[in-house]
Amino acid sequence: MSEELELTVEGTPDMILECVRSIADKLNSQGCAYGFRKTSGTPDFTKWDKTYFATCAISLGNEEQIGTIKLQLLPKDKTSFKFPAPGDWNSSFGYFLSQLFIEFQRLGFVDLERKKGPLGFRLPHTDKAG
Repeated sequence: MSEELELTVEGTPDMILECVRSIADKLNSQGCAYGFRKTSGTPDFTKWDKTYFATCAISLGNEEQIGTIKLQLLPKDKTSFKFPAPGDWNSSFGYFLSQLFIEFQRLGFVDLERKKGPLGFRLPHTDKAG
């Protein structure tokens, strides 16, 4: 079993799930075949319109699941984002996560340049020479 990593991101689980869906759609439009399905649960005493925790299974095409993302609402509309550490960030799951983290950075959900990112993940190098 691989190590589970955790990243705290700004935004609710619903916002993060929408971002996951958006990245899957974006990658699929570029010729990839990512899919995901969400299962979530809400305790009886919570509001019906807010996701408090969710599990999202990531798959590649019609193949079996390649990874799982777990989300849990934290105070102040933050989310705990847990996932198994990819053995190789160039794997299908690692690539999906990398694209997702780049989108998190772009949207301001997390500042990976100031905050330590997930173990082994690096933002793409941008040449600032000009």
